[in-house]
Amino acid sequence: MNDATTRNVVIAGRRTSVRMEQPFWMALDAITDREDVPLNVLLTRIGRSLPADGNMSSAVRVFALSYFFALAQHEIPPRLPAVGTGMTKPWSRS
Repeated sequence: MNDATTRNVVIAGRRTSVRMEQPFWMALDAITDREDVPLNVLLTRIGRSLPADGNMSSAVRVFALSYFFALAQHEIPPRLPAVGTGMTKPWSRS
């Protein structure tokens, strides 16, 4: 099952492309809706947590899995660096 789709996105102000399977794009769409954050902002936050040689598609997959696993366990979803700061920001809107 390799139904990967490539989307052009902007991450940290740079235009690039990310290739992932459709269920992961659907997961990101659900996360951005739930958290009321644009896709490019979410991807920038995920990207800022990567090492210089990190793989963005893999990081997004891990984040999406971690996010929904935390929700399934009735926990707060993962925290990521807030854009432009070294501080973390919780994903819950409470």
